[in-house]
Amino acid sequence: MKTELEKITEEHYKNTMLNFDDWSSIFFKLKLPKVENSAVEKKMEEVKNAISNLFQKRITELRGQPYEFKTTKSIISGDFAASITVRWVDMWLRSVSDIEKTWELTELNNKEEAIPFIRHGIDLMIDFFIDLHKLEIVPKELLSDFLNKEGGSKIISSYAYNRFCQPRLDVGNLYMNFNVKLSLLECPFTEKMSALLKTLDDFTWKQIELDYLKAQFMAYSKDPTQTHRDTNTPSIEYIFNEFLELESSKAMGEISVERVRDLINDSMNYLKKEINVDDAYRFPIESKSLIETKLIYDMISFILRYHQGISDEIEKHNQGTRFYIDICAIEASVGLLSSVYHSIYVRAKEYQNRLDPIPWKADFLVDKNENRNISLFSVKKNEVSEISYLFDQDLKPRLPELYENKSVQLSIQKAKYQMSRWHYLFDKVLNSNPPEDLDHQFLALLRHYPTAYTIILNQFEKLFQERLSRETLNERMRNIKFYAASKTN
Repeated sequence: MKTELEKITEEHYKNTMLNFDDWSSIFFKLKLPKVENSAVEKKMEEVKNAISNLFQKRITELRGQPYEFKTTKSIISGDFAASITVRWVDMWLRSVSDIEKTWELTELNNKEEAIPFIRHGIDLMIDFFIDLHKLEIVPKELLSDFLNKEGGSKIISSYAYNRFCQPRLDVGNLYMNFNVKLSLLECPFTEKMSALLKTLDDFTWKQIELDYLKAQFMAYSKDPTQTHRDTNTPSIEYIFNEFLELESSKAMGEISVERVRDLINDSMNYLKKEINVDDAYRFPIESKSLIETKLIYDMISFILRYHQGISDEIEKHNQGTRFYIDICAIEASVGLLSSVYHSIYVRAKEYQNRLDPIPWKADFLVDKNENRNISLFSVKKNEVSEISYLFDQDLKPRLPELYENKSVQLSIQKAKYQMSRWHYLFDKVLNSNPPEDLDHQFLALLRHYPTAYTIILNQFEKLFQERLSRETLNERMRNIKFYAASKTN
């Protein structure tokens, strides 16, 4: 008689194979050239066999039977069997974790029509690893070793990027996802992964963040819409390559406070030089500067969070300097827009749940804004402006039922705090004595943040006021263009 665990495992095996067939059907609709089609099919078959082998091995164990290896058609036992099993399991796990090669083989990841295929494939992979952990298809110790020593960072970072991928980096999704680790741990959409994520150690999380940051920079560097970039000036790739070189030197013990300072200085100068001041004043949202500022903030944040000793040294010896103030001004600007976007998310969630009894789960990465460390250094009580009341009208929802919601009110309070912090640091830069050569450009960049959040917030508030159905609202929200360039009055 079958045990309950055996029945559940068989059911999950059946459902996984059905999901694989659904994924295959999406692929064949893409109608690739014969050569490319053959390469992808071969990789997909490898993934399918690996999934099947791992499930069948576990089901055989639950039945109290020895596992028969298909390659030899023989039964082996003892220490030799254990050694062989570990090697085969590792190979099968690698095959599944390499699922992204199915779309990298043909550069499908650069084609918008392939997004459903990529998302379905990445969902298939992560659901399978959730089953591995939950049903103990692979012993917990063996799975933990694989996740933390072999492929865990690649699995999770690949899921984070490919599952929520966009044809191009979007200001909204970039700022909504303030920190990828927090988003993965706290996002309602990734709740099913919580037990799996808890098995990851700090080193693996660091690699996940680094892999994700690399993927974002890579996507941005390939963005064909960057036609207005002056080819005679350094691009953001130069800054990112400097960052990667710094990180790679860590293993050789060459990372130092001086090298980190140089990288931050180069990053700040790049942002000041790259902003198109005319566009920043003419257009409500100059997306290139907003995107590049967030990417550079993420890069600096990564370094200072994972090299705490260097962060402490920079704070200790640079407080009050323009170098220090500039870093804080950038973090306050990013924190402001991220907090406003989170408030938009909370409002959308509350509005959606009033439309439909089925809870709404946003199909993008976002955290709860309860554990964010926006400031990279400690903040004293007097380092905020006491004028937060001035922003009440800007941030207040136009629908009374939304304003009554406690979560919405809390999100507004956090946005107001960030606005106060931004205002304090903006004044510090504005009143610098002596002023610096690039202050005109830097102030234009900083001013762009409250302008941008006001425009974006108004766009969403207008949608909520129309009292649309859930389906229509979702469609309209997807179509809001955060990089719109309509002239201001």
